[in-house]
Amino acid sequence: MKIETVVKELVSSEKDSKGIIQNTKEKSEKMIKEAEKKGKELLEAKTNEANVTARRILEDSKEKMRTYDEKMLDDARKKFKNIRETYLNMKNEIMENFISDFLKGKKNG
Repeated sequence: MKIETVVKELVSSEKDSKGIIQNTKEKSEKMIKEAEKKGKELLEAKTNEANVTARRILEDSKEKMRTYDEKMLDDARKKFKNIRETYLNMKNEIMENFISDFLKGKKNG
């Protein structure tokens, strides 16, 4: 009878072990699936975050370039205006001197 009892206990123990192993396997598979799902969600969230950041940086860069272009154009206009005023002043001065010299020459000559 002792052998029978030992065999029954071994069979029972083996069944318990198989149940524990199966239960552990199922829990492990579930944990792996959850980890994969969370990993995909995290990757998607970080990708979206990176895209938002990239768009913001691009928009900021565009705005800075637009501001820089406007400033450069404004500076160019101011310089052109100064050059034009200088040219007109010089032209007027040269014309006045020419006319004055011409009239002086007529009086003397």
